[in-house]
Amino acid sequence: LNLSKKINNKIIFMVGGKGRRLMPLTRLTPKPMLKIKGIPILERLVKKAKIEGFYNIIFITNHLDKVIKNYFKSGAKWGVKIKYFNENNPLGTAGGLRFIKDNKKNPVIVSNGDVVTEVSFKNLLDFHQKKNNKVTIAVKKLEVENPFGVVRMSKEKVVDLIEKPVSKSYVSTGIYVFNPILFKKIDKNKYMDMTTFINTLLKDKINVSACPLHESWLDVGRHVDYKKANKQN
Repeated sequence: LNLSKKINNKIIFMVGGKGRRLMPLTRLTPKPMLKIKGIPILERLVKKAKIEGFYNIIFITNHLDKVIKNYFKSGAKWGVKIKYFNENNPLGTAGGLRFIKDNKKNPVIVSNGDVVTEVSFKNLLDFHQKKNNKVTIAVKKLEVENPFGVVRMSKEKVVDLIEKPVSKSYVSTGIYVFNPILFKKIDKNKYMDMTTFINTLLKDKINVSACPLHESWLDVGRHVDYKKANKQN
């Protein structure tokens, strides 16, 4: 039963990465197609998008693109429409966005295809539109405990000793909302990472906002994270 209103805004999944840190798992399987409890990560994301009312989906592919295309085809099996753009050379985490010719004012969601998350794409889009943002980055608060007692010094004089300090920072979850007109600023067929792209926008005085996520989020970049994702309930 799908009670959500249909949302026309596109969701773009960046699924071209090599997943080098997850070798040998990614030798024949693109990272977004690795399974979490029997279901490919990317399929989980597509199902999630569909439940929230999104049906216009774009995959930007590169590494092992055939595996992704053969699995999802037109998206009809999931009740969505999937369009594919394939990078001839790897274009980084943002370069492929240049393919998106969308002059409509409709903001688009851009997500890495390998995140395991309960984030609500719809809430993120609503936040973006309510605040009249041009770019919204979904961020997660990360608290890292230093396992040691940290000694603060001035020359060799000890000023302070802090037991196991916790440093708090916000990390990008790899999920964004963009006004697609900004993609024109990306050079055609040129490698560009998302960090570089966003820093370019900041230099151009474009407002970039952050939306804190409270839902679960896990980046499965390394073997330990992949194992953890498969253990989570």
